[in-house]
Amino acid sequence: MQITPFIAGKRAIAVYPSDNTEIPFPALVTSGTNSQVIAGVLEDATVDFNALGVVVGDIVYNTTAGKLASAQVTAIPTGLGGTILGLNTDIFLTNNDTYSIYTSNLVSGNEGCALYVGGLDAAAAVSVKVVTIGDDIITLSVQKGSLLPCLVKKVFATGTTASLDLIALWQ
Repeated sequence: MQITPFIAGKRAIAVYPSDNTEIPFPALVTSGTNSQVIAGVLEDATVDFNALGVVVGDIVYNTTAGKLASAQVTAIPTGLGGTILGLNTDIFLTNNDTYSIYTSNLVSGNEGCALYVGGLDAAAAVSVKVVTIGDDIITLSVQKGSLLPCLVKKVFATGTTASLDLIALWQ
């Protein structure tokens, strides 16, 4: 097997470490603001998620400052006007949080990405727990300002140093 060095990314997305979801491919389906708080649900009364092409498996980011979190779409209930999505974890705890929904890794063919570990104080070593494209779960100790030496598809919240600037990159 020949290894090709990663030079530069053509696509990129900020990564929200999560024990519940993989890194989404940066193909935005839609964005908006949640209408009300229901455990394990995203409700936006202003949209029809079915008409927008949201599918089970898509990744939802809560993009509200201080609340950055991600979840995976597990259900799109019928008969409710398409305004509700079931999620695999509770990421909307208040009304009027902003969200972005990205294409499912299953649909996009995302086989993993390079991961840039940024942040202040480049001299400090940090821990990053990931799932590689080979489905191995590993924890790496790396310097801020570096790329991981493997392609990844998930970054865990548990086992990863908090307050990192993580960027997923695809060629």
